Amino acid sequence: MSKEKTVIVANASRGIGFIGILFIVLLLLKVGVIETQAMQWSWWIIFAPFWAIPAIVLSVFVIIICICVVVFLGYLLFLLIRMGLRRLKKDDG
Repeated sequence: MSKEKTVIVANASRGIGFIGILFIVLLLLKVGVIETQAMQWSWWIIFAPFWAIPAIVLSVFVIIICICVVVFLGYLLFLLIRMGLRRLKKDDG
């Protein structure tokens, strides 16, 4: 009556991937393997597959944080106005 344990091992390495291939293609175009306008591109463009995705994710995160802050401040302002109106009614009544 032994219990069998199943161990699942996930292989995280799946090869070079799309970003790696895109970088290699842009690099080969930059160094002049094929005569194109890409030879005049900035190195920022060549390395864009590595920094663009984290930059987009970070930008979306910052936008979400800003929206949350604006909504929170709007809610606080609403509460303050509401409390002020109640105090005015209490003082009048």
